[in-house]
Amino acid sequence: MVYRMSLPDGSYEYVGRASTEIFGYTPEQFFNSPQLIREVIHPEWTEYFDEQWEALLAGEVPPFYEYQIIHGRSGDTRWVMQRNLLVRDDHGRPVAIEGIVTDLTERKQAEEALRNERELTDAAWDAQRDTFFLFETGTGRAVRWNRAFREITGYTDEEIAEMPAPTSYYGPEDLEKAQGFLQQLGKAKTGRIELDLICKDGRKVPTEYNASVVRDKDGAPRFLISVGRDISERKRAEKEVRMHRERMAGFMDSASESFHLVDSHLGIIEINERAMQALRGIVPGIETKEDVVGRTLVDVYPFMQGEGGESQFRNVVETGESIKFDGAAEHPVHGAVYMTVQAFKVGDDLGIIATDISDRKRAEEERLDLERQMQHAQKLESLGVLAGGIAHDFNNLLVGVLGGTDLALQHITPTSPARELLEDVTKVAHRAADLANQMLAYSGKGRFVVEPTDLSVLVKEMFQLIEASVSKKCRIAYELDDDLPATEVDVTQIRQIALNLVMNAAEAIGEGVGTVALATGSMQCDREYLARAHPGNQVEEGRYVYLEVKDSGAGMDSETVQRIFDPFFTTKTTGHGLGLAAALGIVRGHQGTIRVESEPDCGTTMTILLPASEKTALNRTRAVEEQGDWQGSGLVLLVDDEEMVRTVAEAMLIRLGFEVLVAKDGRQGVEVFRQHADDIVLVVLDMTMPEMNGDDACQEILRIKREARVLLSSGYHEQDVTGKFVTSGLAGFIQKPYRLDALAQTIREILDS
Repeated sequence: MVYRMSLPDGSYEYVGRASTEIFGYTPEQFFNSPQLIREVIHPEWTEYFDEQWEALLAGEVPPFYEYQIIHGRSGDTRWVMQRNLLVRDDHGRPVAIEGIVTDLTERKQAEEALRNERELTDAAWDAQRDTFFLFETGTGRAVRWNRAFREITGYTDEEIAEMPAPTSYYGPEDLEKAQGFLQQLGKAKTGRIELDLICKDGRKVPTEYNASVVRDKDGAPRFLISVGRDISERKRAEKEVRMHRERMAGFMDSASESFHLVDSHLGIIEINERAMQALRGIVPGIETKEDVVGRTLVDVYPFMQGEGGESQFRNVVETGESIKFDGAAEHPVHGAVYMTVQAFKVGDDLGIIATDISDRKRAEEERLDLERQMQHAQKLESLGVLAGGIAHDFNNLLVGVLGGTDLALQHITPTSPARELLEDVTKVAHRAADLANQMLAYSGKGRFVVEPTDLSVLVKEMFQLIEASVSKKCRIAYELDDDLPATEVDVTQIRQIALNLVMNAAEAIGEGVGTVALATGSMQCDREYLARAHPGNQVEEGRYVYLEVKDSGAGMDSETVQRIFDPFFTTKTTGHGLGLAAALGIVRGHQGTIRVESEPDCGTTMTILLPASEKTALNRTRAVEEQGDWQGSGLVLLVDDEEMVRTVAEAMLIRLGFEVLVAKDGRQGVEVFRQHADDIVLVVLDMTMPEMNGDDACQEILRIKREARVLLSSGYHEQDVTGKFVTSGLAGFIQKPYRLDALAQTIREILDS
């Protein structure tokens, strides 16, 4: 309850509604009778209340005080706690008292119940035959113990209270063991340990302790509770059994296979040294046979749970029929371990022999994996050659389509009905060119104009494009590293990959609501990590920059994941299946790799890994020079074996103001150049031609005239073509199919240089 009282008249300015519940009087009753509070206070607490009130008025403000009241409605006695604040004006004079009154009745009742419970607990522990002991972990001071602990040790209550624990009750060896046990309990809740309890008369009592830690509010150990049981008889029995086991161990340790003897409940009775060599390092704390004996087979070998071995072993125990089967386990150091397991009855117990066949299994898997890699590489190479050749010829044909429509558009009015149809043809031709470029990318012959790039900046530049490319039901989340090392990539190609992956992720979500998350970062990739990527075995270990696209869609099974990069394979009802195949070709061309993680109903994560660079990322903003109605002049030699290309390219050059000489192959081109070398200002030369290819023709032209300007043209991309081009001194390159404005810009740059 909150209240405010004016001074010096003592009238209430405010009383909270909780007064009805706490005191049994309404706020209005307090307003009408300011002295009502004194009638509520229990008579035994009136004097104490007055003392506190006077201290408050004197400026000696106690933080809080507790007292009892008599409830106005029920007549019950209740506990309350009151906090007060003396309010002063600007001159320091007291003008009001503000306070909060809290009902403590339930807490007081709980404290009383706790006292009663402790008395019952003490009585219960004193009735136990096992010893009970509780002490502070920091000081070792004994807090509580039972009658059994006092009677077994022979110490009095006064002596136990004065003796520090555990140093007073154990010998040096057990004390070190106990200290280590206490440290382990600092990280766990409970534990078990066997120690020799040293009594007052010097006797040693073998005792098994079950201990647990009581922590403070910060989680630090404060008290240790231990319950101890005398195990003297059990120790004598164990000694006899141990002598028998030692005789058996000598025989079993001579075996070259791992041998285990377990009881009907799969508890380990004996284990040979060969099995111990395999166990060390698998289970923490296992160094000797004593660390294993007494534990269950499943406890030591978790992978044997269920059908993996446990159920088969129990069947042998029940039926007596021997079994033999192959199994596998994951070793924390050696990885997958393969074994042949035999199990058979030995009296009432069970004998288990395990033979390690890992080397044989790995050799077989490596052989199969190598065969798969060779088959995949051959398939990729064959399809790459096919795709590259088709794309090259396709681009040659598109020169006629795009160039022809460009020229046609130059000759018709903006209002002509044919203009819209020609523009549609141009759009379709561009889509065809994109498809050809995807085929070139798949074949590994994509055009890469690489420059140091910040992937995070690249993704930020695509925000609007990404948002516009997916459904409004699909939420886009970004987690971009603002401190990335650069990576040397072709920005256009990587941008296309990113957009394709986002669109694929959005399509995987479908019509429902979901999330596509884009993340960038860098990481050190070792051979093991790269081996699970595509094609991870073809890239070097080192630092990589990554772009991760993760969706909450339906996910894929392992069989589908293995096929998604195959050309012409698609999970969509419509599509050509070149998107991811082309992406893989582009990434391979950048010496990178792609990692895919997906499970049905768990979404898919695609990670593009690209080698990090020590160079500084460039600012890619460039001014684009408008070509306008630029016109050239002079004589141009056009050399191409495709008639359609020659026809359209000649018309485009004439449209740009040039006179044109045409040759249908490299040899004819050289002869024409020889005749007009002094007048020709530029040679537009195809790369792939019969009789004489572009490289040989260029060499001959430069021999005739060293300063000749040669513009190379090809359906392949620049990197693939110029990388094989022996002749140096090319003036420029233009990829087919090209449009009029692209041709004009390229020629202008050459002639102006």
